[in-house]
Order: sequence, then structure tokens, then C-alpha cells
Amino acid sequence: MSKTSSSSGMFGTILMLGLGACLILSPDRAVAQNEVRGLEAWLDKAATAVPRNPADCRDGKRADTVEQASREIDGAAARVCMPPRDATIDDVLKRVERLLLAKAQVDRLLDELLGLRKEFAKEAEGEPRRAGLRNYLRACGTLTDLSGRLRGHQEEIITDAAYRVAASPPAREKLIDLLVRHRSGIGAEVMAWVLFDPPANAMNGAKPASAATKQRVLQLIAQTGNFQVSPMLARFVREERRYPDLVVTAADVLRRVGFPQEQRPGDKDEQSQPPITALQLLPVLQQIPATALRPESVKLRDDVVQWLTARKDHGLAEDSFRLGTYEVRPGDWMLLRNPSPYNRVTDVSPGLFTHVGVVTVEKGSDGRRRLVVADLTVRGTHIRVTNVDVLIRQYRHYLFLRHPDTATAKTMADVAASILGNEAAFDLNYRIDNVVALKGQLKQGKLIKSYCAGLLLLCGQETNVARARLFPIEERIAPGKTAKNLGDIGISFGANFVSPTGPLFSSELTLVGQREPVYDPANEIEQAVYDRFAECLAKYDLVDQWDSMQNMRVTLAEAAKNNPALARLLAQMGNVNPAMDLVSAAKAAAVNENLERIAVSSGRQFLDALFALTSGPVEELQKEGYTEKQIEQFQLMRKRHADLHRQVQSGNLDGYTLRKALVAHYIATGTGEIDKRFKTR
Repeated sequence: MSKTSSSSGMFGTILMLGLGACLILSPDRAVAQNEVRGLEAWLDKAATAVPRNPADCRDGKRADTVEQASREIDGAAARVCMPPRDATIDDVLKRVERLLLAKAQVDRLLDELLGLRKEFAKEAEGEPRRAGLRNYLRACGTLTDLSGRLRGHQEEIITDAAYRVAASPPAREKLIDLLVRHRSGIGAEVMAWVLFDPPANAMNGAKPASAATKQRVLQLIAQTGNFQVSPMLARFVREERRYPDLVVTAADVLRRVGFPQEQRPGDKDEQSQPPITALQLLPVLQQIPATALRPESVKLRDDVVQWLTARKDHGLAEDSFRLGTYEVRPGDWMLLRNPSPYNRVTDVSPGLFTHVGVVTVEKGSDGRRRLVVADLTVRGTHIRVTNVDVLIRQYRHYLFLRHPDTATAKTMADVAASILGNEAAFDLNYRIDNVVALKGQLKQGKLIKSYCAGLLLLCGQETNVARARLFPIEERIAPGKTAKNLGDIGISFGANFVSPTGPLFSSELTLVGQREPVYDPANEIEQAVYDRFAECLAKYDLVDQWDSMQNMRVTLAEAAKNNPALARLLAQMGNVNPAMDLVSAAKAAAVNENLERIAVSSGRQFLDALFALTSGPVEELQKEGYTEKQIEQFQLMRKRHADLHRQVQSGNLDGYTLRKALVAHYIATGTGEIDKRFKTR
């Protein structure tokens, strides 16, 4: 439960808040050398356990060891991330480097494991291969999660280091040099605040960075390709007036990391608004006199102005969009990951991805070309179309797959372009027969009835590539009572089902880029709750008590089978297509509403508790503008977690241990609610 507040100094506010939490929670003790050795030992153990071929994956003990090692690495990294208040700058920088090296090692292991993905298609079908696939997905998911956790630890220690060195320009240069040397993306995010001068009364005595240092930070952002920094770069070019050369450089960095596309015509969603547009940036650069710039900056400015003018008038000039260190192109398949209750319902699980989209080019009614993603969602009546740079903000992890043959990729992009805005209905029976029936037909204006991964098949089947080459692993419903329980709520799986994770195993597709995984403890809680639901689906006879409104929706949906007018009305009320099976939709919606209420509420309660236990006394909260209702909620959280609150207040509990305890608590309460609501023998 947070409150948005304005700040007069971005650097001071963000860094002080970040370090403030660290100082409140971190015990004043040094990390023993054996902790560092422990981190290295567990990294070595993980490296030994990671499978090197499909046969290794059949050994479930390897995946178990990867999971155990990941837990230990996370804990050891957290302890390395806790320098005492009186630690020297050199000691803090050594800790930063140790975590940078640890994450690089984990990322290499993950890359190696992903490199193994194509080998499973060569294996003979049978239970040994399917067992290997399950263990492979476990290991991939574990290392992905660990990479995100280590990224979080890096953010903490780099923020701490940035706060400590802010009053010493030479020390700050050492930190920046370290981050440049290791090409640290999260380091670029943290140090981007150096572009802005700190407030004069900064608690840590922070001094403004020189123009040379700011140039160095811009170099770091460009080097890492961290497009998450785009909003700060946009603010910098708007506000900076003292260093015109830096403004030109920042504008060029914006271009190099992924310049935001114009909002699509008719899109009124505030979250879709770009941090800056070509129309907004052009006058900033054009108003800088050439006499105020170095000769090399004049040339760069003119080049950027020419590029922005074309972007302003026509949108994308090229058939690609830069996302940091790689380019996205039409025809790419996007696999996305967010918490989901259905990534354990097939016999090849846990799924790494929960949603998909296809990248294509759209020329809007404003005449501008954009690179967009077409996807199919449960809610909505048409194919959803989203600027690629907007969609990526909504997911904590994703990757792009590409067919290397340009003609094949173009065909898939053309199919996706032809269905932009088409009427669509999500098929809760997860069939592909409706998609197969459209093969060879013009798709424009046709109803697309399928599920999210069906869009991949819709595009792929128009190429010369056999379906088995794109989706080599046939997935079946998970064993036990899963099929019966899903059927009771109106969900089934048709023949030849393909999941959002399925294309990962294609020998035809190349992995061209991905987002650095991000760890979110609230998401961890949500997914744990959803996973318990999946366990209940497999082991128990599912029961769920619907409320009167949910029962009424099911009754009306049944009545609408022979009443088209009522069907249209119900579909409009539920924001679904009337071509959808409305009875199945009503039943599934009832269960999903109850399930999500538990999962999302558990994650939100964690966030409320974490803030309540680490925030100041009531008087300070009142001064900061929190309402009486919010403060009352904070007080309830402090009472619920009285022991943890006492330890925080006394300085005997570090932030990592607190977070871990709260995550465990809300996973236990959330999964307990799932058991009470859904589980029966």
C-alpha cells in the first residue's frame, strides 16, 4: 500500500529511499569470508548439476540439486549484499563485483541450458523423453528465477554503493568504471540518477556529477542497451539546459536503446503513452545553437534530427525495432511469462511461458508504421494489437524466437498483419481445429476462434515448414483428475494441443533476445498459490462455492444457448465474443475469479505488510499524507506480524530475512485458502 509523492530531487529521493530501507533493516555486521566461499561453492555445485544433454535431464536429482543450489546461492548473495555501515568503499565495491560475477555465471548456465532446448525433438517419443522435459523445464525455471533474484540483490548493493560514493567523485568514478567493465544493466538503471543533480541538503552530502561523469553514465546505458531507462533519458533531455552536448548524446542513446513509438491512433490507455515522442524531442534538439556544441556533437545532432524527422512523419522506416542489444523483426514469435493458474495442466510442465504474440508491422490511420504484437486474450472481442515497446512493460520475462528464413518469417508476419483487429473468440476447449480450417484462406475479416498459442499455428501453417517442426512436442492433459476437474468448469484440451512453452523446443526457431528476468516476491506468492490449485486439480475432486452473481451468470449463459439476443448481451457484459462457449466461459470465470481473488490478495497483503513493517511511526505517516484508513491497515499488519515488527524496530532483522519470512507466510495462507475452497476427496 503505497502513496505516490512528488520529489524535488530524483537522485536524492530514490537513492535515499532505497538505502533508507537497507539501513533500517541491515544488521551492522560484516559478511564473513566463508560466506563468499559458500557462494562460490554453491555456484560450482549448480554448474556441475545443470544438465548438458537430454539424457542428463532424465535424472530428477540433477534438477533437485539445481533447486537446492539456487536457494543457497540466493541466501549467500543476500548476505554478501549486506555491508556494515562502517564498511570501506573498497569493501562495498568488492561486494558489488562479486555479485556481478555471480549473476554472470548463473546467466551463462541458463544460456547453456536454453541452448539444449532443440535436442529434445531428436529424442524418441516416450516417458523417458517426457520425464526429461519436465526436469529440463524445472531447471530452466529455477535458473530464470535465480537470475531475477540476483538482479534484485545487485540493485540493492549498487544502490547502497551509489549512496555511499555520492559525496566522493573519485569513488563514484570507480563504481561507474566497475559497472561499465561488467556491462551491468541494473547498474545503468541505478546510476542513471547521476544525470540529475542531487538536492543541496542531501543527507549523504551527495555532490553533483561532472559533465564527464554524466557522459560516462550515458555510455553505460548505451553499452548495456537498457531501454528501461528511457523515461529517465526522456526527462533528462527535456530538463537539462546546461550541457547541450549531453542532451544530444542522451537523444542518441534513446535512439540506440529503443526509441518509443507513437501511441496507436484511438489508444487512450494512459499506460500506452510513450515517455517521449519524435515530435516532442525534435524542437529540443533544433533549438540548440550549433555554436553551443562541439563539432562532433553538431554532426551527431544533425543525424539524430534527420532520423527523428522521418520517425515523426512516417513512423518506423525500417522493418525492425531495437530493444537494447537486439532487434525485433516482423514474424518473430514472442513468448511471455506472468503468474498463471494453468502452467501445470499438461504433462510437460511447469511451463516457462504463459502467453504468446506474433510481431508484425502495422500502418496506422495516421500514416505511421509501427512494430506491433498481435495476441489473443480471454477477455476482449477482437485480436489485441499493442506496440511492442508497450507490451514488454507488462511482463517480467519474455523472449523472442525467429525463423531464420526471411521468406518464412515474412509469411508469418503477413498473416499476423492480415488479422489485426479481426473479431476473435477465445476457445476454452483449447482446440486448434478452427485454426487448421483457415489454412490457405484469406484471414482478413475472419473470426479467429482459438486460444493464445493458436495464433502461432495460424501464422506458421501458411509457411512451408511442417507443423511438427515448429511444435515438436505433443502435450497432453496432466495426469490424475485434472481432465475431469477442468471439464467440470468448462475447460478441456483438444487434440494436438500446443502450449505457450511448446515452440521453445522447435529446431527451426532461433532465440534472438530476451528480457533479463526480474524477481517480484508478490509474483512468487501468486504463482505458488496457482501451483497449489494445479495440485488440487490433479489429486482431488474439485469443488467451488459460487456466489449468487456467479450462479446467475451460469444460469443465464445456459438460457442464452437458444436466445441470440441474450447471448449478445451477456457477451457484451463480460467483454467476450458471443461466439465463445458462454456456459464454459461463465463457469471458468467463476472459478478464476475466486482463484485470482486468493492469489492476488495474497501478493498484495505481502506488499502491505512489508511496507507497514519497514515504514516510520504513525506521526510520520500522517505527515506524509497517508489516510487514516491506510494507517489503520498498517497498524493491523504490524499487529499481525508483531514479532517481525519488534525485530525490525530493534535492528535485529535484515531485509532479506524479513522478505523471506513474509513470502513464506503469505504463500502458506494463500495455499491454505486454496485447500479450504477447492480441495475435497
